[in-house]
Amino acid sequence: MLLRNVHEVITKDYEMPYYVSYILFAVLTVLLGGFLGLVLVCCVDCIYPFLGGGEYVHRPRQPPPPPRAQEREVRQRLLFAFFSLFVC
Repeated sequence: MLLRNVHEVITKDYEMPYYVSYILFAVLTVLLGGFLGLVLVCCVDCIYPFLGGGEYVHRPRQPPPPPRAQEREVRQRLLFAFFSLFVC
């Protein structure tokens, strides 16, 4: 009932078109939703604070593990075969 009364005041007393009140209601709905969402996020942050520890810890990259002997032998054979094509 309250919104209907506000709509009538806007359209009849202030003599504005009906779409102005619809736009006003839409803008107020978005703003109220944003405000309530912000309040909800702040309340959740107060109840469950971030426990990340603060600083970012830089961990150096570990070198790749050395290839196994069989893989190394296969690579050497493939490289030898590839380069022998250019020699012949």
